Amino acid sequence: LILSFSGLSILTIYISKIFEDNSDTLAELSIRDALTGVYNRRFITDFLQNELDTAEKTGNKIYVLMLDIDQFKQINDTYGHGFGDHVLLACVQAAQGVLKKGDVIARYGGDEFAVILRSPTPIRAAEVGERILQAISALRFRYEVTVTASIGIEQAQPDDTIETLLDRADQCMYYAKQNGRNQIVNGSIMQPF
Repeated sequence: LILSFSGLSILTIYISKIFEDNSDTLAELSIRDALTGVYNRRFITDFLQNELDTAEKTGNKIYVLMLDIDQFKQINDTYGHGFGDHVLLACVQAAQGVLKKGDVIARYGGDEFAVILRSPTPIRAAEVGERILQAISALRFRYEVTVTASIGIEQAQPDDTIETLLDRADQCMYYAKQNGRNQIVNGSIMQPF
């Protein structure tokens, strides 16, 4: 009987550990994009809310870069979604190579990504955006496909909500696309760098 209770206790601990590990894995999977491995839209909204709350107390600056792969639909339509996925993953990896520890990138939707820079200067935010554009345009793919991106940059303001900040950055990105693509538009001046 004593061995049974001892064995049951060990089994209970073992099963408990399995559930704990699976719970951690499921939690991580719920905030990651399955294709690219970067964070997803759900994560970025929670993360950004936390950053806005912290910035309000500390005065830290937060910049959001909204990045969209130029003419990505045409790549999918011409070469197929498998090739499009390959291009998307390569672009994300190129962008990640530019970012510093503490910067966060998330797939916002389709071929659009949000990059959160914490406590940068306006110059650093623009430099990061420029280096991302260069890294993406330097990629080479089969079928002689080259890719560019458009980026909108916005700095968080004291009265910002997640929605207003992301919306302004998104508008800047669309302005970059409408005015020639492969460029950065800073929301404070609404013109290409």
